[in-house]
Amino acid sequence: MFDITSSKLLILGIVALLVIGPKDLPALLRTIGKYMGIIKRQAAEFRAQFDEAMRESEIHELKKSMESIQQETEASDNDHAPWPHRPTLPPRSRSPLSTILPAMI
Repeated sequence: MFDITSSKLLILGIVALLVIGPKDLPALLRTIGKYMGIIKRQAAEFRAQFDEAMRESEIHELKKSMESIQQETEASDNDHAPWPHRPTLPPRSRSPLSTILPAMI
């Protein structure tokens, strides 16, 4: 993000020490750290809300896609002749055994 090398950081620290002074530098660094933490939390919260909105958008689009597929499937089912609920069986033929048994009785 920021192209800060160790030599630039050392120069920045020396300048801060000379300008602010050794007495106030720790308090300044604590304050900077506190505000950096607040900024990082805000950024993380924003990112989480953005990701949640993207997930909801993707879910909504997926739901619309599934509904259109279902409608297409129902439309194609209506175009074809419906299947009978029960398959029709051929009439029973009499087996040779059923013709012999009544004769024996």
